[in-house]
Amino acid sequence: MVVLATCALWLATVFWMDGMGAHGAETCAGLTLEHITGSAAIWIVMMAAMMLPAAAPAVSMFASFVARDSECHQPLQRTFMFASGYLAVWTAVSIAFAMAQIVLGQSGVFLFGGTLAGPLGAGLLLLAAGLYELTSLKQACLVRCRNPLTYLMGHWREGAAGAFRLGVGHGLHCVGCCIAMMGLMFVFGAMNLVWMALLTVWFVIEKIVPRAQAVSRHAGFILIGAGVLQTGAVLAGLWPA
Repeated sequence: MVVLATCALWLATVFWMDGMGAHGAETCAGLTLEHITGSAAIWIVMMAAMMLPAAAPAVSMFASFVARDSECHQPLQRTFMFASGYLAVWTAVSIAFAMAQIVLGQSGVFLFGGTLAGPLGAGLLLLAAGLYELTSLKQACLVRCRNPLTYLMGHWREGAAGAFRLGVGHGLHCVGCCIAMMGLMFVFGAMNLVWMALLTVWFVIEKIVPRAQAVSRHAGFILIGAGVLQTGAVLAGLWPA
């Protein structure tokens, strides 16, 4: 189910990508309800395509739990509600990203309708992402995301509403784990399919690779170094702002 949904979301993202590029350019000329809803819808699809694979272990584990529950007569519905709760959290994040894109595009701070940061903004985003990777919040959320069994057993709720709440909780942990890296989409272009795919792979790797906390911290130091170099080059006049 997760694989099929992910494939459908990626196909939709590829199909809409050209339209999003054109849409982003239009937002600089004028802001309409159509622009806002269009940006939000595409961000929602993009974000779901990127984050659903990272939720696959938790969704599979939840599905196995309800399938073994003799008192559960609708295991598929409850699994769907769990995944829906997870995606509801990322939908809210997607809307926030879409609004940020529109505001930054309208203000001229970011390029291409707000989808690409300038050199200084890119450096600051790299620096912020790297610093976040070293925080205790990031590490705590990563531990929870990597151990869905502990989360599910400690927060189990019955019924469809309970499954949705469990999905929301897992989604919040996932946001805490991945949000800074997601901000790097503006560094390499929010419409960049290659960067989307690389981030998706990274989010999955973080969930399954041994010693993920150490890997995350190493990535943080690399991002900090890149951010310092880029920001320093811009401030020193070596790179046009």
